[in-house]
Formats: sequence, C-alpha cells, structure tokens
Amino acid sequence: MRALVDNGTVEVLWQPPTDDMLDAYGERLLEAIHRRKVKRLVIDGLTSFHKAAVEPSRLDHFFTALANELRVLGVTTLYTLEVPDILGPAIRIPINDISSLAENLILFRFIELRAKLYRLVSILKVRDSGFDPSLHEFTIGPDGIVVHATEQSAEAIMSDFAPPPETAASSTPRAPKGRRS
Repeated sequence: MRALVDNGTVEVLWQPPTDDMLDAYGERLLEAIHRRKVKRLVIDGLTSFHKAAVEPSRLDHFFTALANELRVLGVTTLYTLEVPDILGPAIRIPINDISSLAENLILFRFIELRAKLYRLVSILKVRDSGFDPSLHEFTIGPDGIVVHATEQSAEAIMSDFAPPPETAASSTPRAPKGRRS
C-alpha cells in the first residue's frame, strides 16, 4: 500500500473525529473525489461521521445524500462500521437504516468459545440478487483470508456457543441438597 500512496495512485484522507462537523467531512470527501476522478472509495469508519454530527438526527439524511451522490458519480464505495459489541451472537448497529445506504452488506463477527476466538462472515444483503445467507467461518493466515466453503464449522461454533435450551425439568425450582421440603 505504501508504494501506491507514494506514487499517488492511492490518497489517504484522515480526519480527527472531533475536529470538524459532518458537512465539512462530506465537502472535503467530495472535493477529493472530483479532483482525483475517484471510482473506488473506502470509507473506513462510518462512526467518525457519527461522532462529527452535531445533530445525530441528521445522520440518516446525510448518509443517504452522500451515498446517492457517490452512485451518481459512479463511485464504488466500501464502508466499514465497527459495532459496539464485537463478541457474541447479539449485534447492535449504531447507525439507523444502514440497509438503505448500501447495495450489499457483509457482516464480519467474532465468537469466543472455549478460550479461542473464531471469525465468522455472513452476507446480510445483496440488492437485486439472491445470495447464500449462511454463516461461514474464515481464517486469516499466510495465504490471506480463507473462507470455509460450507457452513458446517460455523454451525458447530454457534451451536456450542448457544446456551442449552431450557427444558421443563431444568426450569422447575429444586430444594437444595441435604434439605427436605
């Protein structure tokens, strides 16, 4: 990546999350896109926009306007968004209506099980196309990112992770051992 930045092929714009306001972020970004005639864009961290919003209620409209402008300009955009809870089965997305912002949504998540961290990937949305909604385990190693071909390992991880279903017998209160009721 360093070589691409050094030769001018890639430009990195960094903005401290508390330094400016939302509209200034958008204006600076669009100016760079026009100046460089950008066709591929990575916005690493939609949360920075969230932090820059003086009025968080404007975020939905801002993101919709930005995404529409990028589509009109023919810019393919990859957005990243860090979710607050990175471990476990529950997922909270800090931005409302994220689905309208993106054509495709891919979720990367971690599951901690028996003192090991597993990585899972799933496709949440592919606009105007069918897709496999299964979870798949993936690993990162010397050969890069390897996504397991089937959902079997992810299914095993998730079934071991989930608490056992409560049965009628296990939900009935019992008297402590050694005492009679």
